[in-house]
Amino acid sequence: MSWRFVYRVLPVLVIRTDRLIPARFQGYNLGPVILLRPTARAALLEHELTHSRQVYRTLFLMGAIYYLSKRWRLRWEAEAYAVQWKAGDSLANLSTFLANNYHLGISVSEAQRAILGAALGLAGGFGEA
Repeated sequence: MSWRFVYRVLPVLVIRTDRLIPARFQGYNLGPVILLRPTARAALLEHELTHSRQVYRTLFLMGAIYYLSKRWRLRWEAEAYAVQWKAGDSLANLSTFLANNYHLGISVSEAQRAILGAALGLAGGFGEA
């Protein structure tokens, strides 16, 4: 168990565990709490910290919006995957995972375009802190 901070002051508790995480994922975000499998890579922690930023940025409304809107789910996952790609994970693998695991109805190439578009936004400062 460890503490990380987003936006320099907002706390996020990181717990390494195999419990409570859906089988198809290596990590799971509960806003100010991140669950990571013990074998999860450092780049995935950056992905999950991005979701914590999104939760704080939306004043904890992200969870409801995420489940109700495919458009916002894609936007937020693309942003998190762009951060994960920037941290060293494979764009091809991330694009495939995004296309196949979030009920978005998009192709791998559309997922890749979304991640690259988010990465361009990050380069301009969007989501950074």
